[in-house]
Amino acid sequence: MAEFHRECAELGIRVPETLDLDDTPETFAVLPENWEALALFLDCATQWKPTPMGGVSGLDYAALKVVMELSGVAPEQAQARFQQIRRLERGALEAMRET
Repeated sequence: MAEFHRECAELGIRVPETLDLDDTPETFAVLPENWEALALFLDCATQWKPTPMGGVSGLDYAALKVVMELSGVAPEQAQARFQQIRRLERGALEAMRET
């Protein structure tokens, strides 16, 4: 746990010391039509835009575009995947703000 807090501090991310992280991975269902968007979202895990106060404001969309291109997302599917990823981003931001 201490290492997690140290790593977050190095990245400029503030995490409450009282945060209790369970190392047990959660299992959840992902609909087949959402797998590609989830994989792309997870591939962008290091592409969050930091804010001056130590949080994040959202994903770097320029980096997301590169990830989609390198992952072989067909141009005709790019807009749909982008919208799916934006929904995941909003959910992630809401969850981060709750802590």
